[in-house]
Amino acid sequence: MLFTDIITYSSAIKSPKILVAYQRPFEWDAKNGQRFAEDMLDVMSGKEKECFLGSMTLLRVPTNDIYLIDGGNREISGLALIALLRNRAINLENKHDRNNEGTKSAYKLVFTAKNNMNDLLYRGSRKQIPLSIPNGTDNESRRFIAYLKGMLIDDGHHHYAAFYNKGKKDSVYRLNSVHRVLSRIIGHKLQDMNYEEQAKYLYTAYHNLCNNVKVARILTTDRRQAQSIYESINSTGVQLAPQDLVKSYLAALLSEDSSEEMKTGMGKFTQMSAVFDDMDTIPYYLSIYCEAKLGMSTSNSSLVNRVDNNISTPSEAKQMIDETLILASTFKELQRPKSVKHLQMPDIAHQNMMLQDMGEHYFYNVILAMHYRKYSKQAIRSVFKVLLKISVQRSLKHNNRPHFNKVSSEIWSNAPSIQTIKAHAIKENRKIQGQLYSSKQMCMSYNEPLTKPGSLRFSTIAFIIANIYRYESNDFKTKDSIYNSLFRSKRNPSFMLMHLSETVDGGLLNSLGNDVLVEASLKPEQIKTLDHKLELLDKSKLKYNRQLYTYVKKALDQGHGITEVVRQRQHHVADDFAKIW
Repeated sequence: MLFTDIITYSSAIKSPKILVAYQRPFEWDAKNGQRFAEDMLDVMSGKEKECFLGSMTLLRVPTNDIYLIDGGNREISGLALIALLRNRAINLENKHDRNNEGTKSAYKLVFTAKNNMNDLLYRGSRKQIPLSIPNGTDNESRRFIAYLKGMLIDDGHHHYAAFYNKGKKDSVYRLNSVHRVLSRIIGHKLQDMNYEEQAKYLYTAYHNLCNNVKVARILTTDRRQAQSIYESINSTGVQLAPQDLVKSYLAALLSEDSSEEMKTGMGKFTQMSAVFDDMDTIPYYLSIYCEAKLGMSTSNSSLVNRVDNNISTPSEAKQMIDETLILASTFKELQRPKSVKHLQMPDIAHQNMMLQDMGEHYFYNVILAMHYRKYSKQAIRSVFKVLLKISVQRSLKHNNRPHFNKVSSEIWSNAPSIQTIKAHAIKENRKIQGQLYSSKQMCMSYNEPLTKPGSLRFSTIAFIIANIYRYESNDFKTKDSIYNSLFRSKRNPSFMLMHLSETVDGGLLNSLGNDVLVEASLKPEQIKTLDHKLELLDKSKLKYNRQLYTYVKKALDQGHGITEVVRQRQHHVADDFAKIW
């Protein structure tokens, strides 16, 4: 097992058994671990002559450079199975009389010598089978790898086990649960056998496993076909995890002329994951960015299927990813607990809510940038819906806004259309023009139904939208009154925007984006270029961190852009990004 064979796509689809169900993002929990083990029993018994645990590789010709995209979970789970068989054999020897010649000779069939085990892990030029670390480069995953290596090769594997158990990474524990399930199933198989039968079974099972099961790298010479294969087979009906999308699209961005660039690009992703190992925001953010910017889709992604095909070129996407990573270093500063102290919120729950809203506020940078770069309303609407869905899911997960239990179901089914809101806005604008809404009234309105046209909440939204339309006609007379009522309250602007966004379906955010995310006191004529707008936006965000705000303000006064400011800061995160990019 784990002898990596390279096969063509045509031969792969004709092979006797490809367990596509074990493609990423297969969840390695106890239930599926048992399924994996039971499938392997047929192979271990010799019923299956050949079995491929499919992995996916993109092949670039004519240089034959290979993009390695996936394969870690299957290799590690296979190693867990090998380790289990070896440990069973060791336990078998320890539990009965070693002087019994019959048992002793039977046990000799099983890998007692360390050199024999090493031989089984080598092939051809004796190059050791690579171990892919699951879920990035976190320490817990490394501990798990060390744990497996200890069980496979070293007698002192208990040391590795103790070292591994210090980690508490969910993904690693899921893999460990697979090992427990495998142990239970193999134990059940062995319970009615005598010692000699157990030794022979373990030897036969291991022999068949090593000879009949392969982790195959499926190749194709056509890049588009390779991407299509990866997205269809490797998702198996489930949308790929964000980090896998990022990894895939970073590979797709690489130049076809340089194998070194391929290696560098994948290395950048690994380093980036290490820098942001405590932030689930960044992988989501980057995956959505990559999807939207590259105009590429997975077979079951509802996002990019509705995005314009020509939304961007790979080179522009690469540039925007670079900009995103630079801004991300600023956002990481805001994520730190010390920044919460500046929020002056009454309790911990509200602090968590505010901190989370700052994350969603950061999400809207994507929309703002897309709007200013004149992407279509369809593209912006599609991206926004995914952002909103993620925001709702995160809110429900953290249980910071109980009313989202109701809102989340209404967003997709009963929320009024753009046309309905626009029509009502025209009517309401005549009736409530110039009326100010206090923060108290705004808060009360959130408890009213989304779809009731006469509700205060609906009227407020309609009033805002009506004036946004007037902004597009260069009518700015009521601008300050609206911002005074909405964004000079004690509420976070991004919190307000989220609630506004719940009602509209996202298509109007290209209108809202002009002004809603910018400080209330700014006048439209002050907002000139895209860089200036992004500077103002980040300046507004940074007010929660006084030290960083002061630094940025000084740099802006000296004429530096926000990107250059972050690059020049003597901060370890900025330094990390400078080394990576």
